[in-house]
Amino acid sequence: MHGYSGSGKSTLAAELVPAFAGVHVRADIVRQRTAPAAARTARASGLNEGLYTPAQTARTYEQLCVAARGLPQSGLNVIADATFLDARRREPFIALGRTLGAPVILVSCEASPDVLRARVAARRNGASEATLAVLEQQLATGSTLAESATVPVVTVRTEIPSSVVGVCAALKVAGRAASDPHGGLPVH
Repeated sequence: MHGYSGSGKSTLAAELVPAFAGVHVRADIVRQRTAPAAARTARASGLNEGLYTPAQTARTYEQLCVAARGLPQSGLNVIADATFLDARRREPFIALGRTLGAPVILVSCEASPDVLRARVAARRNGASEATLAVLEQQLATGSTLAESATVPVVTVRTEIPSSVVGVCAALKVAGRAASDPHGGLPVH
């Protein structure tokens, strides 16, 4: 999964799990489990503090990849749910999939900045602690996926109620492209 905070990644991932015999490994949960106690007890971490320090972000992605590592060998598909805005954070997951011979597809969840802000502002007691300040930093510094995607991409506009059946069909097409020994091309 790929997208800014509030883009609907976790919601869509939860809907895709049963359709793909998948396991949803979620950065929001991993971040809380791997953070120091002081960071876990503070709610609504701001920029570069608490759950969102650079060190904690690196630890979160490392542990998310560790959590995903053994699942394909058990016959399960992995739905890795994080922003993945930085291509350097995606590469270990792409390399893992290639090492295991598993197709890797990025599902990019998109919504307008106003919708993202409204969703983040409306969050209450969920696993994500991203604040509006975190979202604004993401919007200011995130690069577009098209610039750096090295695997097939399925883009979902989450403002539009989408059929999971339609997303699944697009993922199956992208999966065939991901299995192509020539690498396939992004699917939009």
